[in-house]
Order: sequence, then structure tokens, then C-alpha cells
Amino acid sequence: MKSHSKGRELQQFQVALKAFVVRGERLLMVREADGAKLWELPGGRIEVGEDRLLDVLSRELAEELGAGFAVDVIGPAAGWIRPPDPSRRTLPVFLLGFECRHRGGEPVLSGEHVELAWATRAESVQLELAPGYAGALARFWLRAEVIERRWAPGEVVETHTHPFDARALVTAGELWLTHAGETRHLRAGDTFHVPEGAPHSERYGAGGATYWVARSSPLPCQGEG
Repeated sequence: MKSHSKGRELQQFQVALKAFVVRGERLLMVREADGAKLWELPGGRIEVGEDRLLDVLSRELAEELGAGFAVDVIGPAAGWIRPPDPSRRTLPVFLLGFECRHRGGEPVLSGEHVELAWATRAESVQLELAPGYAGALARFWLRAEVIERRWAPGEVVETHTHPFDARALVTAGELWLTHAGETRHLRAGDTFHVPEGAPHSERYGAGGATYWVARSSPLPCQGEG
């Protein structure tokens, strides 16, 4: 299952997309129906001919959790490898996980999984995880803190910086964000990114604003997010 190019050994992988679905301070985990019934994240493999990653993730979540389960995708969060399982597949699987915020609906499991859990950080690492997941979860919990921020009508935040990288999704209201010499008018459904240490200012509209923000530190302290 391997080929050689200019004397260098190349390994083949299947590729799959997974979702780190966060609700409050809990992460959605699902337990496999096959084999040892290990815990993993929802999502699945890219099918032949599919080339739009978010469409693939949406399809997989609908198949595994039901059409009524809705999330907002914040962005890529982690990549890891699941080793081959001789009873199920001969190739390793490269997994790309996307950070998502639960928007609505309750998950309805398909036949692929037998149990689900909305797990805290501490609870998630105590589950009997599929191979490769322990490191992925550890990196996810360290890299990002997802919180909801609500801002009062007309509030102004003068130019400042953060010691973390921030990626946000506006869910209500409006704001004007000035960053890198540009002012953006952001409304519900818009996203924005402010890198660590980047000066920026904010002005909130007459109705205030609410957004979900994933905050990550490039060099997190041990045990902190």
C-alpha cells in the first residue's frame, strides 16, 4: 500500500473530518457501535468526488446526529492520525477536526454509534478513547477556550491587544471592528479573526452584540487553555 518517489517512501491514508462540537463548556463525544465500542468525535470520511470540506462535514453530521442537529463551524482545530484496524480497515486515517459551536437541536444517533456524552474537559479524557484521540483532545483543550461574549448597546472599547489568538462568530447585534487599518461592519453570521498581540478597537451598535469566540494561546501554560 506504499509507493516510492525518488527513493522516499510515501504512505497512503484515508482522510476524514471530525467535529469538536462545543455546548457551553462541554464537548460532544460519541461511542462507536463496532469493535471495542471506543469513544470518538462525530464525523467521517471524505467520499470519492467530494472536494468541499464543510459540505462533507455537514453531510456527516446530518447522517450521524440527525438533520435537526445544527452547528456553526468556527474553523480547523487539530489534526491527528488513527492507526489501521485490521478488522475494519488496512490504512491509517488522517483526521482533521473542526471546532464547532452547537446552534440547536438534540443529536439523534444513527446505527454508527450507541451512546453520546456532553463531556467536560476532565470527563472527556477519562473515556475509553479510540487510538489517536487522547493527544487530539489534549491539544484541543489546550489550544482553545470557547466563550460567549455579550456587549452593551453603544459600548466602545478603545485600542488594545490580547495575549491570545481570537476567532469569533457574531450571533446577534452588530459591531464595528477596526484592525490592521481597516474597519469592518459585522452583523449576525459574520466571522472575524484578531491575531495575538494585534492592536484593535471595537464599537457596538444600538442593540449591542453577542458573539462566540475561540481564544487560543500559541504557548499555553501547562494545564491551562
